[in-house]
Amino acid sequence: MNVTLAERAMAQFHELPAAVQAVFVERIVDFLERPWDAAYAPHHGAEYRHLFFGEAGMATVRVQEAEKSLTVVDILWAG
Repeated sequence: MNVTLAERAMAQFHELPAAVQAVFVERIVDFLERPWDAAYAPHHGAEYRHLFFGEAGMATVRVQEAEKSLTVVDILWAG
């Protein structure tokens, strides 16, 4: 599956502490291996999921199975 970060998510990623960036990347890899381990984000649409990472992180991702792509749309870190 192809993984990309939307422009906004890329900027948010670069603002994360380095240790949190590593945890975020681990969570994305984990999601690719176990895609059922995520919360649906119904207010965004059927293709969207929320991935929780670390102590205080959440990413919103768009999964397009037909295109085999995952786009990180938003990253929130409250830590």
